[in-house]
Amino acid sequence: MPTVVAAINDIFFLAKVHDAVKGAGAALKMARTAAEAVEAARDGAALVLLDLNDRGFDPLELARALRAEESLRAVPVVAFLSHVQAGLMREAQEVGLTEVLPRSVFSSSLPAILGRYIS
Repeated sequence: MPTVVAAINDIFFLAKVHDAVKGAGAALKMARTAAEAVEAARDGAALVLLDLNDRGFDPLELARALRAEESLRAVPVVAFLSHVQAGLMREAQEVGLTEVLPRSVFSSSLPAILGRYIS
């Protein structure tokens, strides 16, 4: 069973992600800190979902850490943020994340995103 790591601390949004991941037939590992997310990704994650607006850790630092490790570079990272944060979106894209989407697009596309990366 593929594993999806969710570096998301918003419990309401995380519940939606949990339901979608479960519906896609995957397991979900919730990471409350950057260190937990990196460790979970090392354990063979098929996909990492990252909230770039999370206040519990530095999301860009986590993104850099995921891309810095040779063994994690191939793990897809799909990040989301507020649609008005063009600067943050550009920074995240420069780090090399797989996809960076506005929160509303991420939310409505979540089943398709999961289908692309965990099938």
